Amino acid sequence: MSIKPTKHAQKSMKRAQEQGWVIVAASDEDMICRCPSRGCGLKARFKFGDNIPSCDPALNRDTSSIPIGSFSDLRKVLRSRREELRLSINDTEEIAGLSVDHIAKMEKDRPDRIPNLDTIIHWANALGLEITLRPTEMTPFALRRLQETRHLAERRGRRISQLRRRGPSSSGRGGQHREE
Repeated sequence: MSIKPTKHAQKSMKRAQEQGWVIVAASDEDMICRCPSRGCGLKARFKFGDNIPSCDPALNRDTSSIPIGSFSDLRKVLRSRREELRLSINDTEEIAGLSVDHIAKMEKDRPDRIPNLDTIIHWANALGLEITLRPTEMTPFALRRLQETRHLAERRGRRISQLRRRGPSSSGRGGQHREE
């Protein structure tokens, strides 16, 4: 059974985030927050209703990333974060707006279902995480294919331009257009 936080507690938690803190845990009376700055180990306990000072005034946010190579990696990170926050699976599902037992099935060591991207984003956001894509090294296969298809690059560029001018739903075969 989850206890619904009071409006006073909700306001305090919102204020802590506005002031730059990352909420690590919360009880009925207070919350534990940490500084998001790289290399800073500062943690603070605030009682709901306390004046909450600004944290990380230079906005030097922790931009560390966790490489994810598979759904299994992602599942472990999300489960670990949920446990770190001391949230139950039901609480996390409610926060994320997911149906009952949805996360429980995905958190299993041998999940029988892999969620769609929208579900993963809601699950991560419910735990105070964001999904970010950044450039990385391409696989040898991708590099080889890129090199092998350079003779098609100009024609593909014209086709992409035509499709963009027509709008988002004009890509033909559900966005799976093949041109070779």
